[in-house]
Amino acid sequence: MFKKKPTPNYLKPIIIILVALLALFIILLVINFANFLAANQFSNQNNLELIPYNLMTLVSSTAITVPQIYSDSPVKGNAKAPITIYEFSSFDCLYGQTMQATLNKILKKYPQQIKLVWKDLPIDEQNNNIMLAHQASRCAQEQDKFWQYHDLLWQSDGNFTLAKLQALADKLNLRRLDFDSCLKNQITKAVVEKDISEANDLLISGTPHFYINEQEIMGLATEEDFSKIIEQELKQ
Repeated sequence: MFKKKPTPNYLKPIIIILVALLALFIILLVINFANFLAANQFSNQNNLELIPYNLMTLVSSTAITVPQIYSDSPVKGNAKAPITIYEFSSFDCLYGQTMQATLNKILKKYPQQIKLVWKDLPIDEQNNNIMLAHQASRCAQEQDKFWQYHDLLWQSDGNFTLAKLQALADKLNLRRLDFDSCLKNQITKAVVEKDISEANDLLISGTPHFYINEQEIMGLATEEDFSKIIEQELKQ
């Protein structure tokens, strides 16, 4: 009598394979999660600048969030004033030039309460001499005449040729040999670049840009705008 062969049962081995793959996936998931926890712990211990966490960025306490006053930062006004205005600007910025009158009024209005700190931010790539102009102001600073040279640069209408910068130095009776030597010094350029680097850290994209302590103002602002913030800061 003819016997029919039994139909092979493929379901059991398929189930076994699937269970094995699932177990392997779970093991890999646990290993990856353990590595993630270890990496985060290592990052925290080494105080990394930026720590990625769940699609967000947490800034560590060492990151720059407000401008700094360096030993070579030009300061105008009462050095011990409780309120600091930081001015990031470029000598060929028309808005920056316009703001000079407003800043002078504010300094006169609050002679003991505020100080002005200058920050170099030459960003006009079309003006090839703008970097040299900022270096020249720092060379005048070495002869204690930064603010006088600063004022003359604002009156120069963007003319920052070497001859013009030297003529301004002569107008202030600066020692020309020292001035010319300073212009060629890479240390002077590094001083300007330090402010530029700070502006980049603060995500400043244009000039003029101001900080009143930690409150930011960008572009043209009125005397009233500054006064409102200053009065609020004084109340604190």
